[in-house]
Amino acid sequence: MKKISLLLLLFLTGLLFQCSNKEKTLAVFENSSYQLPKVLIITSGALEGNGKLAEGIVVAMQSFNRNGAMVELETRDILNDIENLKKYKILILSSAIAYHDADRPYSLAYMSDYEIDNIKTFVETGGILIAGDHIGRNKIDGTDRITLYQKLTPENWGLAECFGVSLIERNMKYFGIEGEISENLKGVFKERSKVDLWTLRIDSVYSKNLTELAWWKNNGEKYPALIQNNCKNGMSFLLPSSYLLHPANDGGLWSASQIQSFYDYVLDEFNKKHNCKISLNIWPNACDYAFCVSLNASGNASEYKRVCKLLDENGIEPVFFVRGETDNDIKQYLISSDCNLQSNGFGYINYQNSNFPFVKNDIIKNKNNWNKKFSGFRFPYTRPHFWGLMALNEFNYKYESSIGADNINFFYGSVFPYNIPISKDKYYKMTDILEISPIYHDDYYFYQGIVKQGTYQAEQQLKDVALFEKYLLNYWEYAVKPYNGLMVFMGHPMYVGHNDTTIIPLQKLITKVKADKAWITNLDEVADYWNNLASLSFKIEENNNRLIINISGQEDVEVENLTLNLYKKPNHITIKSGNYKLLDKGSKYQIVFDAINDQQLILSF
Repeated sequence: MKKISLLLLLFLTGLLFQCSNKEKTLAVFENSSYQLPKVLIITSGALEGNGKLAEGIVVAMQSFNRNGAMVELETRDILNDIENLKKYKILILSSAIAYHDADRPYSLAYMSDYEIDNIKTFVETGGILIAGDHIGRNKIDGTDRITLYQKLTPENWGLAECFGVSLIERNMKYFGIEGEISENLKGVFKERSKVDLWTLRIDSVYSKNLTELAWWKNNGEKYPALIQNNCKNGMSFLLPSSYLLHPANDGGLWSASQIQSFYDYVLDEFNKKHNCKISLNIWPNACDYAFCVSLNASGNASEYKRVCKLLDENGIEPVFFVRGETDNDIKQYLISSDCNLQSNGFGYINYQNSNFPFVKNDIIKNKNNWNKKFSGFRFPYTRPHFWGLMALNEFNYKYESSIGADNINFFYGSVFPYNIPISKDKYYKMTDILEISPIYHDDYYFYQGIVKQGTYQAEQQLKDVALFEKYLLNYWEYAVKPYNGLMVFMGHPMYVGHNDTTIIPLQKLITKVKADKAWITNLDEVADYWNNLASLSFKIEENNNRLIINISGQEDVEVENLTLNLYKKPNHITIKSGNYKLLDKGSKYQIVFDAINDQQLILSF
């Protein structure tokens, strides 16, 4: 009898233990939630903010976007708005020239205590901060906190708590920087300085959750340089120089591939906190890349028809950028063919030599001339300018497409859309206009023989065609595909459609793009897709064997064929609204569905 009682007691104890464990599991499940990361980069834009970005920002955008962490740009004004700040998971602050190192009100070396407190709250509530040297060193009134306090500590500089260190200013002459962050990112990051190098250096470490990733070194002397610190629910990275995030080919310290490796490390650290990795596929319907065709309106009827025939046979809708001086026969052909038309300005003037009333009037005249409300724009001579961008912003244009992307020789333009920063004379504004960059070299660059005096000899045509074909295919293979990006072909019926020979490079490119199963679309669809995707928020709740994906956004927004990447195959899937497709891609699985506000998926593993 005693033996039975003992067994009963053990059974009841085990049952209570299981219930206790179940409660713990549920408690972990309730607290184990996160958002798919969105990245915020603070910038006022390069070259007076005329739509161009510093090379390091382009590298960051392409690194994060290809991994499904969408990037948005903002001026520093958002640092005063903690609720907007919390919409993002990763915040990048750089004080390097052409990032946000403008005059005092906009340089990130100058910060109010209120801004610093908001950044601190951002980190403590789950954000990831990546910051370079001298961030918030000075007060807004110009007072140098180092001069005032001699040392930056939690008592006088709130960011010290984020980073888990105190900072002092020291001359790092004869010191270099060496580190070991990942397999692809180790060794010498900065050669030893042969000249005076006064900078902020870590003086003491007081966080117990800090990892040293790189060090200042000079013979036997060694100080932490690049650190990673877990601060409550978030994480902070402090770099010894903002120029680590700028490509070495343009005066920075790391190569583009090293910068990408660093951002890959940051995302890996974010994912380590979660049991099941999931990411956003940046293009719809499980496509790895995207492609569109844009044409500037110039040429005769036969040239237009030749190009349109090729595109129509391949199911491609081009965007024609039209202006006021377009030949009337061509104008009627484009209108009667119901072509997708966007604006190239009325008078084909150089906006860089014009004032605001003049460019505004030119944009309005083209709208009236075509009797159409345009949503896209391409600047004459592909030269964007402050006043033109101001006018486009006033007229609520969705996108412009002028800043050619390269990425083969240098980072200029981007293979992902981005919202355009503008600035002039200490005025800074972030717009909702998307820059959707075309290829850097268009058909005119290769076919200039068409407009030169004399006959365009067949032998020369073949040479030019071979070069253009090589450029296009190389651009697709080496500038777009490695980043899972977008290629926007830019041409003119007058050149690419000149004859059956000059059109061959476009034919070959389309064949390649279709073989690679890219999303073949148009600029308007890209703009709408990108804006709608950016408005969605993805909250993930997980326990040992289940993921609940909750999507929120604007009531009227729908993203068709949205794709998420999974790294385990779910045993069962339920979806709240509509249907889904589960695809096996070998190294990953992809789920495709229509995303709307209040959509929910439950994945069991």
